[in-house]
Amino acid sequence: MKSSTSWCVALVLAALCGRGSLVSAQESGQGALTEQELLALGVEAYIYGYPLVTMETTRRVMTNVAAPEGTHAPSNSFCACGDIRMRRSEM
Repeated sequence: MKSSTSWCVALVLAALCGRGSLVSAQESGQGALTEQELLALGVEAYIYGYPLVTMETTRRVMTNVAAPEGTHAPSNSFCACGDIRMRRSEM
């Protein structure tokens, strides 16, 4: 389910980017974009949009609690993540 949401958002971004380029290309008399150009545009939109969607999903999951518990806490709150120690090799 979460994966399909990410894909949907990425496709919407790609469609919006492609739509703007398509309109500007048609207005300037260059004609429609080719399939390769649309694919490249979709890939760029996915690369740009996927981290944003992932970050927002993570934020919502981590802050969807009433009180701090474990590694989750409401927005503008701190949570105790337990005893985190560095190994000697990492110092």
